[in-house]
Parts: sequence; C-alpha cells; structure tokens
Amino acid sequence: MAVITFKYDERNNSGMPNESDYQRLNEIEESKMQQLSDEKGYLYIGRETATTKEIIILLAKTFANRRKCFLKSNKTTNLE
Repeated sequence: MAVITFKYDERNNSGMPNESDYQRLNEIEESKMQQLSDEKGYLYIGRETATTKEIIILLAKTFANRRKCFLKSNKTTNLE
C-alpha cells in the first residue's frame, strides 16, 4: 500500500485547504490517477482531506511500483 500525504495551510478555513490549494490537490490526484492506472498494477483506494492534510491511498502490486509513485509525487508536487 502507498499512502501519499500533502500538508496545507488551513488557517481561517476550519481545517480544510483554501481554494487554490484544493484545486492543486485535485490536479495532483487526477495526474496520479492517469499515471498510476490499473493496467500498470495500481489500485486507487481513496482520499481523505481534513485538519491540514490530504491523504491519497493507492495499492501497488510491487515495491518498485510504490517507490515510483512516491518519487514522481516528490518531483511534481508543490503546494507553497
């Protein structure tokens, strides 16, 4: 299982991301879904957004696939 966690600034927003961060998180999730398809050995489980964190949960057939998932996320993600 691969769990990707993104942190965001939730000040004055009751624990939820502001509009621009929320849009960016959606873009990241959509991009991951395209890159990490069922045919490539991934299964999207879901996401949780609350209290300064966005969590995306994926299953991967092999350790190498999970590692690729994290490396690509680190290179393409910036919420600041």
